[in-house]
Amino acid sequence: MDTRASLITEATELLRERGYSGFSYADLEKRVGIRKASIHHHFPSKEDLGVALVQAYSEAYFERLDQISRSKENARTMLEAYFAIYRDSLSQSLGCLCGTLAAEVGSIPDAVAAEVRAFLSRNREWLRRVVSKGQQEGSLIPERAAEDEAEVLLNAAQGALLVSRASDDRSAFDRAVRAQLRLLSVT
Repeated sequence: MDTRASLITEATELLRERGYSGFSYADLEKRVGIRKASIHHHFPSKEDLGVALVQAYSEAYFERLDQISRSKENARTMLEAYFAIYRDSLSQSLGCLCGTLAAEVGSIPDAVAAEVRAFLSRNREWLRRVVSKGQQEGSLIPERAAEDEAEVLLNAAQGALLVSRASDDRSAFDRAVRAQLRLLSVT
C-alpha cells in the first residue's frame, strides 16, 4: 500500500473512532510511521484530508450499494444488506464516517460538509429507488412516499448506529432495524 493510501486508511479509522476533531496529524504520524511533513506533502491541510476521506469512503460505500443492487433478488433483501453495512461498522465499534462527520457539521470545514451532504443525498436516492422497487414488486408496503421512506430509513440506520455505539448496546441497533423493516413488510 502506498503512503497516501495508508494515510487515508488510518485517518478513516481514526475519524470513525474519534470524530474529525478527535484526531490530528500527530496521531497519523504515529500510526503510519512517517513525519508530519510527509503527511502535509500528501494533504496540505486537515480539510484536504477530510475531503479525500469522504470521497474515498463514498466510493467504497456506493460500490457496496451497487453490489447489493446487482446481487439481491428483492427490495427487502436489499434493505437487509443495507442495514448490514451499518451493523458491520457497529461490530467494529466504528461509526459511519459521514454520520460521524454529520454530528460535527457545525465545526468541520465547509468543503468537508459539502462532501457529507453529497454522500447523504446519494444515499437517500439509492434508498428511494429500493423503496420504489419494493412497491412495484410487492415486497414492501411503505406508509409514506418513497422519498419520505428513504429519509426515514437513512435516519434509522445512522441514528441506530450512533445511539447503539454511545450506549454500548449492539442489540439496540438490531431492535431498531427489525422494527423499521417490520413497518415496511408485506408479512
